[in-house]
Amino acid sequence: MLSQTLKHHFEGIVWKIVTNEKQDFLAIEVRNTEERSTYFFVLNIEKSVFVAQNLSISEPWWVGIESVSEYFLYLHLYDTQMYAQHKDIICVSLSNKEKNFILKNHSFLGLENDYLFTNYNKKNLKLNAQTGQLIEENPSKTTKPNDFLNQILKIQEEDSYFIKLQQFILNISNLKAVKLIEYLDYESYMIVSFYHENEDNLMQNILCVLNSENATILLKIVLDDNLSGVGTNSFCVLKNKLVFCENKNTITIYEL
Repeated sequence: MLSQTLKHHFEGIVWKIVTNEKQDFLAIEVRNTEERSTYFFVLNIEKSVFVAQNLSISEPWWVGIESVSEYFLYLHLYDTQMYAQHKDIICVSLSNKEKNFILKNHSFLGLENDYLFTNYNKKNLKLNAQTGQLIEENPSKTTKPNDFLNQILKIQEEDSYFIKLQQFILNISNLKAVKLIEYLDYESYMIVSFYHENEDNLMQNILCVLNSENATILLKIVLDDNLSGVGTNSFCVLKNKLVFCENKNTITIYEL
């Protein structure tokens, strides 16, 4: 059996999740539409413990996550409420939960090896990620893509492999997958997230973890119910931990 190491319910909707370059910290953006407030959480993946909870800034709603490191959380504001263009970068210290620096009118490009890459006045900049101080203008490299979700295969109905995987899911679960299947081979496990239609022609999103040797189901979880559409990135694997969100408001972690 798989061992659950964390299950945390948030008072709001999990809106965005990002990881750091080493993939050992996870930042979570939680939005409460009734209160029009936004809170941020940072999770140590290896220990399955929060190093920061309920972080907020003076702007409670028009703010969001850009990135995270072991020591800092990077947020953005918005240029206009109508077009929601990212504007300004706010660096928050995870140790004292205070603002470390603010970069006005900067757009976030990336975070790598203690360097923060931004665009300011149509110029790309390389900055010290801890202080925000300028290191170089127009550097040759400005960002590095974070591929922690790109390892997962996203297979749609029009893809040739969909029917084969659909039959496999039917054999193990007696459910017919539709629209989208997400699939990952990880060590001795097969991880599958899929959608199937219920009697009301709405969809249910189900996550299954199987033993790759004999296709035995080790874990079966309903991630969400009564859906009219599908979404990608329903799970990820970081530091031998399976991380997923249930019902848009609960983060769950299992040890693999």
